Amino acid sequence: MFPKIINARILGSQTKPFIQSTLTAIEYELDERQLKILLATNGRRTLAEIAELTQEEVDSIKSLFEDLQEHLVFENEPSTNSMDLTFDGLPREPYLHELHYDITNQCNLNCPYCYTMPSMPNECLSWAEKMAVLDACKQLRVARLNISGGEACLMPELLQFLQACKERELLISTIFTNGTIRRTDILDWIVSNSSVTRFAVSLDGIYDRMNGVIRGEGNLAKTEQFISDCLERNIQVVVNTIVTGANYKSLPEIGKYLRKLGVKIWRISLARPQGRSKIQSQQFIKDVFRWYAKLIRWSLQFPTPSVQIESFFKPTILKDKEYYTFSPTSPCCEYKQDALCVKPDGQVLSCTALYSRPLGSVKTHSLADIWYSALTQQTKKITIAETQCCDCKLLQYCGGGCRQIAFELEGSWLAKDRHACFIYENFVQHILPLYQQIGIKPIAQ
Repeated sequence: MFPKIINARILGSQTKPFIQSTLTAIEYELDERQLKILLATNGRRTLAEIAELTQEEVDSIKSLFEDLQEHLVFENEPSTNSMDLTFDGLPREPYLHELHYDITNQCNLNCPYCYTMPSMPNECLSWAEKMAVLDACKQLRVARLNISGGEACLMPELLQFLQACKERELLISTIFTNGTIRRTDILDWIVSNSSVTRFAVSLDGIYDRMNGVIRGEGNLAKTEQFISDCLERNIQVVVNTIVTGANYKSLPEIGKYLRKLGVKIWRISLARPQGRSKIQSQQFIKDVFRWYAKLIRWSLQFPTPSVQIESFFKPTILKDKEYYTFSPTSPCCEYKQDALCVKPDGQVLSCTALYSRPLGSVKTHSLADIWYSALTQQTKKITIAETQCCDCKLLQYCGGGCRQIAFELEGSWLAKDRHACFIYENFVQHILPLYQQIGIKPIAQ
């Protein structure tokens, strides 16, 4: 019998490898010994041959195989289409784990809180240039690819793009959409290819007028239909909601509405003061946080949909009874330490929002060269201590806020993010006492 890995990919770096399930997207860390065994499990060797090659006991190999049994098959004949992967086939550190790819500059809406479209370039990469980006992701063994725009569903070649990702064994984690463009062809492709791809859909109200404050009146029914199309096919949907004066008092009702639709994950945030959006009044933020506290209490009673609020509340906090705190030595943006964003024209950013510090362009440099460049790694490693937030009493909670918002408000990306100051002053006043009341404790990252 010839064991062979299926429905999984060996990814990561030479020093920090892992195996990723293409059925669930779950990642399992591998030590050097486990990696050595799995690299030898290519469908062309028997168990005895794997043991001889790796100098491991057969029982030890069997134990590892039992842990990964859903990702192994035992064939009667040696495989003819397997390729050897070596340590050299894994990239060096630091590892690029995720790429956010804005594949189009077109959008059918004109949302007043959008921070992307005001900075959207007029030009887009050619098809050949888009494919070169995917080739680079394959070379770097990127674990997750997120797709957005503009509005991704407006791209006529989206189906071909997804197929090109599959041919390169790239896992498409999330497609961001406003949910107003019905693309059953894309949904059917996801189902037929057993993809774990989910949709992050924008929805801001349970009534058309409420939702229309941002998305435009007449679009709620289209978004409901899009969500229904997904859930009928067992495609996971994450709903993203921007908090406005029209909907913040209705957040629990929106949660009930999403639970009725069958949505399992709900992410909520205030609009970023970037692009078209301006910083909200301190009074409005204070009012919103009173409702955030009510929503957390509501989520204790109704765990579905699981609620994520801003960057301070996630379902795992209730499960683990702990939340992470920051220190001056923490990187400014730990959230995207191992990620990049490619904009429609090929410009590369540290994240989708950090326009003030472009890292290069895939038109003139390879994605690998940009990722490993001194500029990129310096950007990723800048700590909170290097910013004006270094001695702030809120630092442990906010992590220094967002560097792009600091730039938008103060003209320097090392300045204080006043928007985060307002948010976390209210976190301390309204949410922290609630955490203490239900036994949630801080833990240093």
